[in-house]
Amino acid sequence: MTAKTRQRKSYSCINCRDKKRKCDRGKPCSSCVRSGIASTCKYNTPTLTVLGPASILYDNENASSLEPEGEDDIRDFLRLKNPVGIPGGKINFFKLLCNNLIEPDYNVFSWINVYKSDPGMRIYLKNLPSNSKLFVEQVVVDDFHRDDIFKGLLNLELDELYRRSVGPDSENKIIHNEEELLLAIRSVLPNTVIIATHVEKFFSELYPGFPFLDESAFRKRLMRMGNGPRITDENDWAIIGILLIMVRISYLSSLWNISGSDRLGAVANRADYELVSSATIGPEFIRLARSCLKQYDLQSRNSLWVLQCNIFLQIYERVSPEEGECATGKSSQIIHASLIQHALSLKLHIDPDLLPQLYGKNEKYKNLVRKIWHFLVSYDYFDSISYGNYPSTTKMVFNTRLPTHIEGNENIQDTKLEKEVLGSFEFLDFTYGPVHDLLVDIQSLKTDHKIERIVFLATAIESTIASIIGQVDTFFSVETNPSTDKGIRFALFLYLKFFLLTIFSYLQSYYERTKQYETAFFYFKKVLIIGSYEILPAMFRLVGSFGDHFKKETFMLTPQIIQLSCHRLIITLVSAFIRIEITLKSNGQELSGLHGVKIKVLQILHLFLVNASALSIYVHYTWRVKKALEFALRKIFDGQLYKLQNLTELEISKAELKISKEQVADLDKALQSALLAIEKAWKPSLPIPFASIDNLDYIYGPKNRAPFEAYDRSEPDRMWYKVSSCMSNGSNSKISRNNIPNKLQLNNVEYDFNIFKGMTFVEQG
Repeated sequence: MTAKTRQRKSYSCINCRDKKRKCDRGKPCSSCVRSGIASTCKYNTPTLTVLGPASILYDNENASSLEPEGEDDIRDFLRLKNPVGIPGGKINFFKLLCNNLIEPDYNVFSWINVYKSDPGMRIYLKNLPSNSKLFVEQVVVDDFHRDDIFKGLLNLELDELYRRSVGPDSENKIIHNEEELLLAIRSVLPNTVIIATHVEKFFSELYPGFPFLDESAFRKRLMRMGNGPRITDENDWAIIGILLIMVRISYLSSLWNISGSDRLGAVANRADYELVSSATIGPEFIRLARSCLKQYDLQSRNSLWVLQCNIFLQIYERVSPEEGECATGKSSQIIHASLIQHALSLKLHIDPDLLPQLYGKNEKYKNLVRKIWHFLVSYDYFDSISYGNYPSTTKMVFNTRLPTHIEGNENIQDTKLEKEVLGSFEFLDFTYGPVHDLLVDIQSLKTDHKIERIVFLATAIESTIASIIGQVDTFFSVETNPSTDKGIRFALFLYLKFFLLTIFSYLQSYYERTKQYETAFFYFKKVLIIGSYEILPAMFRLVGSFGDHFKKETFMLTPQIIQLSCHRLIITLVSAFIRIEITLKSNGQELSGLHGVKIKVLQILHLFLVNASALSIYVHYTWRVKKALEFALRKIFDGQLYKLQNLTELEISKAELKISKEQVADLDKALQSALLAIEKAWKPSLPIPFASIDNLDYIYGPKNRAPFEAYDRSEPDRMWYKVSSCMSNGSNSKISRNNIPNKLQLNNVEYDFNIFKGMTFVEQG
């Protein structure tokens, strides 16, 4: 197969180009609209520059000759040059997992399975104390209870307050009785003006993360329910469920703006404080929304509103601070399959222009349908990347066109925001092909695939990132303004890098098992560089300067990939440290330069801990990751972990790195470049809440410093306590539920949000 060449982009649509007329570059352009051929208005997009198999290294080429010596060399090394070792080799990803340790409930990319299959982490797991094998944070939590700050804070009152404000809902009972559910909803709903403010905040700020609602249709439904004496429409439960989730998400957004102000560059204005202190919107809202959805038989209820409510509920799990399944994706494949099947039953996979009997000439409805379908495709796409799920959709089963902006078809009042949302869908198309093909190969149980094909597809993804998506510096350029488009591209960048990190770690394992140690070292180093040179600096840039480069609402798109990246980085860095230590114990005299590599890995681990601590002020789940990482760092300093007499010969052989002095020197240079990249990302991130750190020299300093002196470990704990405690002052706020009118005027329209008082449900005729 020959390499593909990049075509020059045409700025005229295909119709205007063929007819040789002027094109205004609209989507669709005005000429096609006037001619009545808007549905065929398309633009040629450049194909990707992708290396063919002939361009990939084989074993007769020296992989070490490609080692980077400077920043430009590292970037070339990361993008294009992936050796395949001995030609003709075959790989099966499931066979690389340890069958006796694999968790059957989790997929091939789950960090739990990767954790248990890594030779370094298996030694770590073997030496964990028996009372903490189930969860590595247990010892750390016990240690935190001994901290002075927790002596006065961890009490029953705080636990209850924390649970209601940001913690998991302990009352997970689903209410099936309609009257009981209605009474429960009435008991938790705040004043109507607070609900109205949350709805307004959602559509004006948070919509890019949930672009599958029509604002005017939703508001009309609320007004109808507010003006009528009864709720009789069978879709009303779905509307109520959407409202409950919407209010909860808006509340969390204000809460995050407060907790992250001055730390992630997000300015917490007075409105956020007032909205948060007015009423606590706790996890019980989600329990009630789930109960609303349970009023339907999802196997037979064929309704777009019900589908939208179900999507809302599942997406909430990706952005909420509760203890969900975001890090493991245990049930994500079931959820996605059911959502896709529901959408297929509604014929969303067929372009609305081909179904005039369903949609007529309602362009707004057509636009909404296209957005819902492609949102589901992207949702399935991201989770397949994250967990290794088999994709639930392929391009062969749908012809729904990408949503485009036509004047008058906007689904929200903010036209500019609508255009940004629509533009973000295009980037997924560029990466869908090679990612989908690679995911299908990964999930193959019966077939072993040629290693050349796996490397070729991974190289195509790297080329796409470089030419279409961009690099870290692209997203944090001071020359570009914050935009929804840039935020979504940044999230896609993190997802794809996480995907490649996992793929290359499996390739490293494959080459170690087949004793192709030079190629295995190439991928060992590449995994370390992707984690420490690209992902970790990107996460550092989120601290302190996020608001300067992205719209604040787009941060809600990143919690899932941040959580996954944190888990994967723990495995990558801790395993590397353990394997280097084992290698030094068994072969330290010949590889004395490996001591310097070990110190650099340890420095990167400390920096990762600082970054996780800073992010934990904004992303609650990262607080838990931070505690797990603290425990891991304590454990790797335990000398018992590296006593060779406690390990079997097989464990030592698998964990020991088979590398040369030249490779050690190359790895040392690469990690030094990674540390410089982190320092470059660190500087624009100041100030951060670690007063004891002025610069990186503190961490690079004398070896006798304690590993946890580098940051104020109690700051995130104080921050979350402060956020929780502000909830208790809601009753003393100047904004009281009792002195706010029941009607609110927004955009010159008066809305009455007393939608549940005096209402009863009736039997459907």
